[in-house]
Amino acid sequence: MRNHRPRKRGQGSPKRKVDTLYRLLLLLRRPSDPAADHYASYVIDRVGRPLTTTALSVAVYVPDAAFENVRNPLPSARSFDAVVEVAAEVRPSLEGFPIRGAYRVEERRLRTYPRNWPDDAPTPGVFLVSTVCRAASLDGPAFDAHWRDRHGPLALRHHVGMWDYRQSVVVERITPGSPPIDGIARLGFPSTGEFERGLFDSKEGRRALGDDTARFCDVERTEVAVLQEIVLRSPP
Repeated sequence: MRNHRPRKRGQGSPKRKVDTLYRLLLLLRRPSDPAADHYASYVIDRVGRPLTTTALSVAVYVPDAAFENVRNPLPSARSFDAVVEVAAEVRPSLEGFPIRGAYRVEERRLRTYPRNWPDDAPTPGVFLVSTVCRAASLDGPAFDAHWRDRHGPLALRHHVGMWDYRQSVVVERITPGSPPIDGIARLGFPSTGEFERGLFDSKEGRRALGDDTARFCDVERTEVAVLQEIVLRSPP
């Protein structure tokens, strides 16, 4: 998984101002059952690396064998094993990629980690990546508003170990057969210890988050994976 040579952050084309981006999140499923590190290399080499030739930024979220014993109290993912994030000026071609689902998204980053490592180097710690489906009682705008205005502040308050938090709202399903989801959440923690100790601040905080999640999400369809982030090409 880590035999790729790091590229210094910012190396390559000169940075330029970008006003609008075509943002995609891709869900991937293992084609068989390889070891976590082998599958991570597969995602990097077969999907992430080729997209860097045309995209403005690319990051992958992949399994890591070191996370197999990490305690995850949330529903484990069944329909995806890895995620790729792409930002481009125009919609990139996805033909030939082993993709389970592809979505155009609008992203909110409510908390940002202090990045000081180069492209191709794994981000410290772990990411909790979750698909989000809205409750049947809510339309799209009401779901989005609740996630942004009510759940977001609760997450920042009660996920005390979290150092990065992104809400990506699905605005378009790109490929036929993409699972019908409404968003993808990414919660970053600077270490496995911070994840296990700081996912919730207390039993009361966990209950508050769970109760609020049930107000705007179809909890039965929520799926969560514990993954490693690797930024292959930094945003401009």
